[in-house]
Amino acid sequence: MAMIAGTGFPGLSTPPPPEAPPPTAAAPVPDVPQVRAGSHFDAKQLRSRIQQLLAGMERADDQLRLLCETARDRKIFLMLEGPSGAYFRDWTEFVSAPLPWGLGMRPDLIEQLVKEHRDPTRRARLVLEAPLQLRYRGGQLGHASTRGPAAPAPDAARKGSRSKRAINGTDYLLQRLKRDFPELLQQVADGTLPSIRVAAEQAGIHRRLLSVLDTPMAFARAIVCHFDPAGQREIVDLVTHPERITAPPGKHSTAWKAYREATTPPDELARERAAEREAVAAGRRERNAAKERDRRAQAHALGLPSLAMGVEAAG
Repeated sequence: MAMIAGTGFPGLSTPPPPEAPPPTAAAPVPDVPQVRAGSHFDAKQLRSRIQQLLAGMERADDQLRLLCETARDRKIFLMLEGPSGAYFRDWTEFVSAPLPWGLGMRPDLIEQLVKEHRDPTRRARLVLEAPLQLRYRGGQLGHASTRGPAAPAPDAARKGSRSKRAINGTDYLLQRLKRDFPELLQQVADGTLPSIRVAAEQAGIHRRLLSVLDTPMAFARAIVCHFDPAGQREIVDLVTHPERITAPPGKHSTAWKAYREATTPPDELARERAAEREAVAAGRRERNAAKERDRRAQAHALGLPSLAMGVEAAG
């Protein structure tokens, strides 16, 4: 029977501390060749060796990236224990934990990688060099129609198109700049513009939004903090003469519709609604005309009078 340590009485023994997982075999340290100062021959030899290694690492690099993305998305760190025996709290703690518990990356290296990932100059250069992820007229390639109709895809690729995440946030702004305002994106890549948001604001595809509580004091505080004296006077003038306030762009909110119904004569309100219906119909006709132009351009590229003849010929 086991004895309790320090008491002399029989009982259950204290369980031994958990053993560390078996260490992962480290890669062999390469033999660094001698590079003499000012030697073109040694420089070319070292360059050739690095290029050979990089050529063999391209496939391994893609596989490592996919494995890390899967480990992060599946949150495997929540099921793994660190050196103290407790489970990892987040991905950064798992990555920076020493081997064999974590991946053994230095915290300063992680911070440097994060800084490089957020660098607008670097992100702009990568987007300029990569293919465009948006269609030239609405929609996103291979995604659901969150910003327009998705591009036609083969049956194999169309099956999973609805499950793909749409491009949003800064990634969407980068794609819009690449498609519609490449000169502004080039200025971000060159460092002329300080950020992607500034370029998007200059292009008119991003507007600053304010979240304000629905109280008079909150609105007054937002006005004095975010508007200059000229803007403040304009706001006072618009509130004093509400008939000068124009309708917001896009689909009107329920609050705006209720305000217009309460303050607008019926005949004028009927004319406004008729004008809105006509604008919607005009937009629909323009989209249909654009689709027809695209179909004709595609048929012309294939050397066919129309796409219908191409379908009949394929049948």
